[in-house]
Amino acid sequence: MTLRQDTCLASGGQTVAAELLPSALSRSYGMALKEGEEGCQIRLSADSSLAGEEYALTVSNDSVSIVGGSGQGVLWGVQTLLQLAGPWAQSPEQIAG
Repeated sequence: MTLRQDTCLASGGQTVAAELLPSALSRSYGMALKEGEEGCQIRLSADSSLAGEEYALTVSNDSVSIVGGSGQGVLWGVQTLLQLAGPWAQSPEQIAG
C-alpha cells in the first residue's frame, strides 16, 4: 500500500495504537493521517477470538488491516507495521514529504 495525503485511519476504538501510527508518520514523513471509520485504507480492530497479545497484520495493494486480541495486540501489530516500513518510519526528524 502506498501512503498518500488522503490516507485515513479507522481506529476501531484502539486509542493507544491509533495515536502511535499517526505520530510516527507525521514525524518521519510530515504526513497527517486523517481519522475516519468508513472507507479508510488503514483499519485497526480487536477480536476476542485471538489471544490477548496476538495480532493479524494484513497488507494489500490498497489497504492495511491490524486485528489484535486486545489493545496490546493491536499495538504490537502497529509496531510491526512500522518496523516493516523501515528505519525511516521511526526517524526522530522528517526525512520525506
